[in-house]
Amino acid sequence: MPVIHARIPTVTLDEQRALQLANAEADERFWSVMHDMNQEKVDGTKALIATAQGAIATGEAEASKAANNLARAKDRAERIRRGEDVQGGLGGPVDFKTMLRKAGLTATDIQHARNVAELTDEEFEKFVAVEPVMKVIERADRARVRKLLRERRGDDG
Repeated sequence: MPVIHARIPTVTLDEQRALQLANAEADERFWSVMHDMNQEKVDGTKALIATAQGAIATGEAEASKAANNLARAKDRAERIRRGEDVQGGLGGPVDFKTMLRKAGLTATDIQHARNVAELTDEEFEKFVAVEPVMKVIERADRARVRKLLRERRGDDG
């Protein structure tokens, strides 16, 4: 037996296997968290895509209705210009704010839409940029997690 083993015992096969098992279990926990985290991100992105696709479908249907109404309004105006007798049109123009209210928008929503419409192209690009929004969401998520942990732990600060 070498001199070193008199002071430091040789690692047994059972000890090696115990270390291997502990390391494998740690790897398993790590990769489980990584899998769950990435799968949650994928699921969230798919939900975002589904929401966007729903908004696109609704927007396309509304744009189609608006195109039909536009064609009818143009036709009516052109017929009046030619001197034709046209029914209706005596009740006043469409009230945009009333239409938006019927669509479920609040006064705050309407003002926000006006504010967005007032942005320059450059300002609008900054407004719709995804990266800054994601950073804000990430910071908010981290703050919510810290708050939940403080509440559970009974921490004050």
